[in-house]
Amino acid sequence: MQPALRCQLACLLRPEYSQRHGGHPTVAGSCHSPDAIFGVNDTTAFAAMKEIKRQHLRIPQDIGLIGFTDEFHATVVEPTLTSVMHPTFEMGREAALLFLAQVEAKAATAPSQSVLTTQLVVRESSTKILVE
Repeated sequence: MQPALRCQLACLLRPEYSQRHGGHPTVAGSCHSPDAIFGVNDTTAFAAMKEIKRQHLRIPQDIGLIGFTDEFHATVVEPTLTSVMHPTFEMGREAALLFLAQVEAKAATAPSQSVLTTQLVVRESSTKILVE
């Protein structure tokens, strides 16, 4: 796990760690274990899962966990990871089409935006959040 992530998780999960290692006193002073962590991707959520377990906390009973990308590994970790599935193939295709349109225009064009559909895949790591 990257040191910065370990420190951030430790600051959230153990306020005394933050104070000893120069963390922000406002976080350390008022922080209790968060209800949940939403990882920017599944890999970050897996790292958070490891740290949460190292802190002897239970997922989802003590803290919920959600990732983003819905990697295959989300189905084989314990507990299985709730994740937001995004359309990887469509993202690549749309990026390529936008790039080709820029190349063919041969002049500066206005920025464009594409919206693709995602899906929340609910698994064991967030069941407490849904129940309460």
